[in-house]
Amino acid sequence: MVSAIDAAKRVLVTLMRTLAGVYGVTFSLTRVSADTDIRSAYRKLSRKTHPDHGGKVEHQTALDNAR
Repeated sequence: MVSAIDAAKRVLVTLMRTLAGVYGVTFSLTRVSADTDIRSAYRKLSRKTHPDHGGKVEHQTALDNAR
């Protein structure tokens, strides 16, 4: 049985990997990655998806909601 935290982490990592492909950001995350690695990748991706830096509002909103 998967805990709610693990399920949320899976959703976040899946979304991040999808958006990374769209914005050309490279990182290697899996659902078993350390939380510090996920936070670092989130910040890196968030800089690219932010509307002030050429990203789309929908992508930033989805990323924020998944976090």
